[in-house]
Amino acid sequence: MSPLDISDSEKGMSVEILTRNLRFPNANVTAIELLTFLPGCLNSPDIVYRFASNGISLDAILSIVNTNRMLEQQWTAEYCYRTVRNAMRHAGHSDWTLKKHLQYFADKLRGWNATSLSVSGFRASLSISDKRKPDADVRFARLADGVKHMPDGDDALDLTRMIQHCVQNPSEEWLYPSNYDMLLAHLGGPTHPVAANMDRPIFERWEHVIPHVPRRNRPSELTTQPKKRGRSGTPQTDGEAPRRSGRRGRPSLKRRELQEDFLGADDSGIEDQVEEFVPPSTPWVKPPVIGRAAMSFQALLYDFSAQPSPKTDDTFDAYAFGYGPRTMAPFRPLHLITIKSLKFEDLSCWAENLRWAAEQHTTFGETGWTECPEHMERIAQFRCEQTWASAELVISIEDHQQEEEEDAAWLEAMIEGTLASMRRRDVDPHISIQGDIDEEYFDAEGRLKFRPRP
Repeated sequence: MSPLDISDSEKGMSVEILTRNLRFPNANVTAIELLTFLPGCLNSPDIVYRFASNGISLDAILSIVNTNRMLEQQWTAEYCYRTVRNAMRHAGHSDWTLKKHLQYFADKLRGWNATSLSVSGFRASLSISDKRKPDADVRFARLADGVKHMPDGDDALDLTRMIQHCVQNPSEEWLYPSNYDMLLAHLGGPTHPVAANMDRPIFERWEHVIPHVPRRNRPSELTTQPKKRGRSGTPQTDGEAPRRSGRRGRPSLKRRELQEDFLGADDSGIEDQVEEFVPPSTPWVKPPVIGRAAMSFQALLYDFSAQPSPKTDDTFDAYAFGYGPRTMAPFRPLHLITIKSLKFEDLSCWAENLRWAAEQHTTFGETGWTECPEHMERIAQFRCEQTWASAELVISIEDHQQEEEEDAAWLEAMIEGTLASMRRRDVDPHISIQGDIDEEYFDAEGRLKFRPRP
């Protein structure tokens, strides 16, 4: 395929979609390079397997992508979770989840090489889901589209300098991945990976990076007036392009097909049925004025030191004063409490209040919420009114629903097997055991009728 043909085929196609079905080169590529230049790689189960085996977390993925790429829609934890889960399910691993990865592949992981950065032989997503052939080449320079920050230092390896070379030399039409080896040789050959290039150190470095979010102008009223919502539920003004919301909400009970419109999209004909929630808009909420004195750090430190057996050495840990907020002054500002210290499985009112306040701070720059009882009650009220839920709660509900469906399917199969066995056995007409089952106690549709007791 000529570069002209390739260019024509790429028109109107985002890099997120473009990179979903590209072949992988026989090369070493860092996790940062994959997520920065090839964001569609998360649809490949081989990439998901590598990342999960090396300790990836949703926080690390979100930090990398939302920091390094210019996005019309910020990636959310729910979106990222569904993408990696669908990638593994399309590869035949229907019971796989990210947090159960090490248990699910326990036998296979015994010989796992966590230092390998090779993507040689990795499969593209559509070649697995519907046996398509991987797509043809794209220009190396095309992979720089939408990149806000180029990988550097220990995050970068060969792919970064190859793309940078092509961006700086647009007259050279190198194609990815067919010309990978030739271009690399042209630039002096491959770089030998070091320990800091490996996945696990990279994930640990990036897990707590908070992407910069432009501060929005806050309204003067207590809450914003409802605006039009796009498909994602994000508020939109007239003429504004739809954006994927970072807000969460409780999953609705209505079953519908999962239809992701870019990275998680799958036009392979395999359609997952999930309980999906279309989140409402979450407005800025002004904290009510309580009239309390500002927090005294010395008083807080004194109370913390007076505890008989503190669970942590950080006074701003979510569990520094037990499994909930303080009940007496001084009260900590919620935006200063370490949100990362919350346990993933903690779905208490305290944990959800903290996550809601963290979203208010990240999105609107709000710093007025504290852990005082009045604010805790007000936040819980707003969460209920907005039907807001964190990514952790949404994921927990989906996992619980999946387990219930699997249990119901297993029970149905056991009942059907038992009834089939009863139909086949020979019953002695001279022996009648109270409560026994004969053919005459099955109705025309095969449903079981029990013999009435006298």
